[in-house]
Amino acid sequence: MRYIASPFGVDRIFGGLWQGGKPVVGRGEFAYAQPFDTLVLCAEEIQHEGVEYPGLEVIRCPMDDDYDHMPVGDMQRAMATAPRVARRIKSGKRVLVTCHHGRNRSGLISAMAMVIAYGDQGVTPSVAIGAVRSARNLALTNPQFVAFLMQAER
Repeated sequence: MRYIASPFGVDRIFGGLWQGGKPVVGRGEFAYAQPFDTLVLCAEEIQHEGVEYPGLEVIRCPMDDDYDHMPVGDMQRAMATAPRVARRIKSGKRVLVTCHHGRNRSGLISAMAMVIAYGDQGVTPSVAIGAVRSARNLALTNPQFVAFLMQAER
């Protein structure tokens, strides 16, 4: 496990699932840093190819945060990443899902992972969206992401 903090905050969403802004990895020297096993990088602009995160499993899911259009490639990456995150939180891992500010792209993956991991316990897309919004101020305001999540509820 490694300690991760963010200038935009890191909040617990549910169980071992956390969400936050662009990560700063350290040794716990930040008073507000939390230990994680897995780091999910959802912001296309902070992928930092070649940057390594020793002691962490890193899942890369680069996406855009366009409020008018969700590219097919982003949908496919989200659908491939969310089950990976769900498996990790179900197995007791501590997972931090990040994007630039920790609101929309990370919120999409967090909500999808919650539905996959806990759908059999009543976690619907609406419930997951509510949990993300409750934990992270101004999260999931992208209407394209909300519509994409709600398709599963119909």
